Amino acid sequence: MTASHMDAIENGDARNAEAGAPSVGPDFDFRRLIRNPWLPALLGILCFFTSLFGGFVRDDVLMIERNPRIQHPADFRAIWMTDWWQTLSDAGHATPSADRDRLYRPLSLYTFAVQYAVHGMNPFLFRLANVILHGLACALVWKFVLRLFDSHASAALAACLFAVHPIHAEAVAEMVGRAEILATIFMLLGLLLLLPPGRLPGVGRVLAAAVCFFLALLAKETAICYPAVAAIAAWHCYRVHAVDQALGWRRLTLLLVLLAVPLAPYFAMRNVALEGVLIRPKLISILGNPLRDADLAGRIHGPLTILGHYTRLMLFPAKLSNNYGLAIIDPKAGPNQSTLVGAVVALGMVVLAARWAFAAVRSRQPGRQPSWFVYYGPLAAMLLCSYLLISNTFLLIGVTLAERLMYWPSVLVLAAAATFFVRLIEDSRATSGSPAMRARIAAGVLGVAMLAFAGRSALRGMDWQSDLTLFASDYAAYPQSVISATSYGRQLVWTSRNAVGRQRADYLDRAVQVLNDAIKLHPNYPQALQQLGVAHELKGDRQRAAQYFSAALQFDPTDALSRDSLGRVRGVSAAAQQRVRELEQRIAENPADPGLRVTLSTQLFALGQAAAAIEHLEAAIAAAPNHPGAHSAYAQALLLVGRQADARPVLEKAIELNPRDWRSHTNLAGILVERDLSAALSHAQAAVDIEPNDVTARLNLAEMLATAHRAAEAIPHFKAAMEAMSADDPNRRLIESRLKAIESQKK
Repeated sequence: MTASHMDAIENGDARNAEAGAPSVGPDFDFRRLIRNPWLPALLGILCFFTSLFGGFVRDDVLMIERNPRIQHPADFRAIWMTDWWQTLSDAGHATPSADRDRLYRPLSLYTFAVQYAVHGMNPFLFRLANVILHGLACALVWKFVLRLFDSHASAALAACLFAVHPIHAEAVAEMVGRAEILATIFMLLGLLLLLPPGRLPGVGRVLAAAVCFFLALLAKETAICYPAVAAIAAWHCYRVHAVDQALGWRRLTLLLVLLAVPLAPYFAMRNVALEGVLIRPKLISILGNPLRDADLAGRIHGPLTILGHYTRLMLFPAKLSNNYGLAIIDPKAGPNQSTLVGAVVALGMVVLAARWAFAAVRSRQPGRQPSWFVYYGPLAAMLLCSYLLISNTFLLIGVTLAERLMYWPSVLVLAAAATFFVRLIEDSRATSGSPAMRARIAAGVLGVAMLAFAGRSALRGMDWQSDLTLFASDYAAYPQSVISATSYGRQLVWTSRNAVGRQRADYLDRAVQVLNDAIKLHPNYPQALQQLGVAHELKGDRQRAAQYFSAALQFDPTDALSRDSLGRVRGVSAAAQQRVRELEQRIAENPADPGLRVTLSTQLFALGQAAAAIEHLEAAIAAAPNHPGAHSAYAQALLLVGRQADARPVLEKAIELNPRDWRSHTNLAGILVERDLSAALSHAQAAVDIEPNDVTARLNLAEMLATAHRAAEAIPHFKAAMEAMSADDPNRRLIESRLKAIESQKK
């Protein structure tokens, strides 16, 4: 291809290509159809029309249906100065979970509040707003790609692929996915403001683009990549399309400075809303992001494996899920095929971006560069800037990967794919024989892909009708996902409550089967154990239910549902109430007796009255500051309500007062395991030395030794704990599974 042909294709002007291939623009078939963005917008709306029917699902329940903040759109502080997961009581008092993920998306939250003020709690209209916004995003993708490459064909194809791609189902069908859509819309609007056709943007346009950046940040944090993306897009368009051949570093630097201005107010607001916690101190769930505990090798090949999965989702989105946690992504299992695919894709992006950047800086005639660098280099550079934020390469996020996270990056991926196919078709049509056949084959592949994507999107949209249909689909796609299995089992249990007769029994039997699968995958997952307890209680097997509730509490002492249910299935509630009344009467007669208050606190916890129990224990310590039992019980109570930081000094005091308090040694070991493994092991060993026959102390020491990679020492303690259990104890099966895993690692 000659330079003149290249220029013609790049500039989208067929008149400049008389001697060779026609351009990628006006001469493309169906040109009248593709010269307006209404087609991709309509496709985007029609493809996800199936997602409009159903109620609130998954995170929509907490963020919209049960979120009192959205019922008061005029309450500025409640919406704009609190974090995404902050929950408020009806009285307006904050009651957040201490271990919640700290996110800041007030604009997305505010749109829910505005809708609620207009039409109330109507899930159909909340969903409809998402679908319409997706249609708007499709139209903006069309305009953005057109500005980049002056090609109506590329713009139309990229936008249509974006409109129908199934990877967007999660962002569109789940109401809280609106954060992704809004961030993408404002980023695209900002880019379009910076790329006016045929000229440089004025100061007004740049400032308006900065406002769009600010709004995108308030919609979702990942929009922080916008200044870098905007600089790359501007450099590409201004130079390649000869808007200003004299564009230099000073002007580009000034552009970046103006675009970065919104970061100051954004971080100030974010700092207040997140109570100074700008970055999560530590990920909570290894099930959601297995890279949390990965070694150096896992942290290196894990992100490549994630990229391989994203590549598969973009090319072959047959299996979709809202969870890709442990077992789907397992850095400890070593590299696999997805890792290799990810490595190849990563290398390709880096080479393209680096080659383009080098040529863009050195060359005064970018149009004379090899065409594939001109087209794909800037897209690769923008994609790298966008993808690094969600890749878990440098900064761990709350999940390994999620389909919704690819909403904005997919714009760049699909723009590259569209440009490739358009150029292939146009170049092939310029010749005769087999190249023309290749063009027809390429067009046929595109047609089949579009139809397949559209059909898969429509089917996936139907999954969001309810939690039951969603989790059933996810479990069918990835039965090895612990969270998907547990979520599906929990929903089956919940659904059984409204069923009768044989149908109720079928739901419960299926729930037990699915939850047992989850336990096989992750034996000490407390939520699965808890739901197994609920299922067996509903089946009438109170003894087995008590065993599962007890096991759940062993791995999560803060589980109030399991604690309350355990008391109920053991039939102690009525007796406990009577005992509480008797103890309260005795305390009224002798309020300075710390022993009575400690005993009463135990009963109150059995009844689920944690706040009252803690109040009595604090009174006991105030009355007797050196009472070892009061400190031990108080520390246990603090742990049960999730106040680990407060419990540590209390435990240390309890051990100081009574060095043979084995339970306090065990609890302190659990707190120290992530901060000081050596000290944790010391306390765990002390607990076993003091109380060698206690199963909890044995298991605690065994887990500490396993964490310290001392499998040979851990195995005897696991076996000793098993020997102390009955054959039908659910905990025994959990320990057997754990023991097998440790023995296999040892080999």
